[in-house]
Amino acid sequence: MAKYTKDIAPRISSDWYIDSGASDHMTYFRDLFSSYVAHEQPNVKLANGTSAKVVGKEIILLTITADGQPRKFKLFNVLHVSDVGYQLHSVPTLDKESFDLTFKPRRCYIRKGSALFASATMIGNFYTLDRATTQTSCTDFVAGLRLRHKRLGHVDPAVIKALAKTGSENGISLKSLKTRQ
Repeated sequence: MAKYTKDIAPRISSDWYIDSGASDHMTYFRDLFSSYVAHEQPNVKLANGTSAKVVGKEIILLTITADGQPRKFKLFNVLHVSDVGYQLHSVPTLDKESFDLTFKPRRCYIRKGSALFASATMIGNFYTLDRATTQTSCTDFVAGLRLRHKRLGHVDPAVIKALAKTGSENGISLKSLKTRQ
């Protein structure tokens, strides 16, 4: 069950949140997978009482930072849950894979043995994986017009563009809002 609730989570985010209640790593971005297998399994139950359909799973390679140093971090058996607009890094899954998580004031460190794999910063009430700033990573993907249109209940594309211009919706890039002519 994912502890992260839609009541306080952004509706769509490219950030990865460390979640102690998530049963598995999960994302809604199909394009993040370096290998992918369409896979139907029981729905995942979310903390807000709803459930979401799992449509696939496999491997994602993230480009993140670990205390300021760029790193590649491979996640295995990540669930593709297309109806959830956020990405969860599962603490129980990391534990099963022999990673150690250390929490310090407003910081989290993910290690395997003495090797530091990733770090996270508390933003609001959530620990968010630190992302590499020196290069574009797959998690920097910005949902395009088509995905926003679908996720916002098939709202008029002009409304989505207006949200982007005013900054009312996080993560929208005007250059990603190309429409087919």
